[in-house]
Amino acid sequence: MSDKKISELTALTAPDGAEELVVNDSGVSKKITQANLLRGINNTAADATAITIDASENVGIGTNSPDTKLHVDGGDVKISSDVQSSNGDGIPTIFFGEDTTALVAAQISYHGDDESGDNNFIGIGCNGATPASEAVTKENHQMVIKASGNIGIGTSSPDHTLRVNGDTRLGNLHVKTSEYTGGTGKSIWADNAGTGVLGLNSSTSIQMNAGGSERMRVTTDGLTFNGDTAAANALDDYEEGDWDSEVGGTATYGVNQARYTKIGRQVIATFDLNITTIGTGSTTVVTGLPFAVGDSIAEGVSVSFFDGLATSVVFLTAYAINSEIRFRALTAAGTGLTDASVLGSGCRVTGTVSYTV
Repeated sequence: MSDKKISELTALTAPDGAEELVVNDSGVSKKITQANLLRGINNTAADATAITIDASENVGIGTNSPDTKLHVDGGDVKISSDVQSSNGDGIPTIFFGEDTTALVAAQISYHGDDESGDNNFIGIGCNGATPASEAVTKENHQMVIKASGNIGIGTSSPDHTLRVNGDTRLGNLHVKTSEYTGGTGKSIWADNAGTGVLGLNSSTSIQMNAGGSERMRVTTDGLTFNGDTAAANALDDYEEGDWDSEVGGTATYGVNQARYTKIGRQVIATFDLNITTIGTGSTTVVTGLPFAVGDSIAEGVSVSFFDGLATSVVFLTAYAINSEIRFRALTAAGTGLTDASVLGSGCRVTGTVSYTV
């Protein structure tokens, strides 16, 4: 405290309280009470309180009512350190511990050795169950924030806005440094908690590579494979389902099973038609193909089994046109294939038709 501050104290005539500090100012006793002990320290206004220590030993800077061990109000707080400082390493650090005797448990430190600022960062670390000295703790960073704004978790050199070195989980979405089944590959997967869809969305394309080469790409045109990006070659549809194979009219059926698979423009349809009574149904045509034939006529109908036909034949085939299958037969008396009325009560025909739409 300067002489000027001491000279401003009130001369002591007689003790007027138990909590007084008496100083000598050129032979004159002066008193310092608890009320003015820290009044005006480093403050140009002599009547302003810069630092307050209350009965609970809370310290207030800028406030005379501190509610924590250190309460700063009305200004910034700066922590600095350089190679000439007491710790000698130029790393200003805030340490956290469980008590005054325990070694450091966690820290927040600033590393500013790079004058350009490119490599400067804030480091946040925790010792966990293994205590360590202050020097060791200062270099223990589970997370860093670089001057560039990049954030690193598990790495002190993040080269992206967020760089995580290790496994990551966002809700039920997992990003693993191993395969889903525990292998040595990498995987992104969602666990089975809750419901929903694991989706990837792009306005252009989503590319999947393996072994350094493109194996599949999802584009607005569909799927392409092995580096082929031509829209004309994109697979834009795949579906499976049932189709209604029937002869119409009042026909009834014992077995009537029909399935199809569509891959792009290619359709493969199977049928197993067992007519109980033909009634007014067609004897030559089965209708109901799931998609209309794109070509004028598709010859790719293979009849794999027939029995109980209305006409005796030695060979039976068919062709597809529009959304129909028309039967052709070689009869015992005939010399060539003709459209034939082969369907009737009690007959059964199975087959496959392959065509493009």
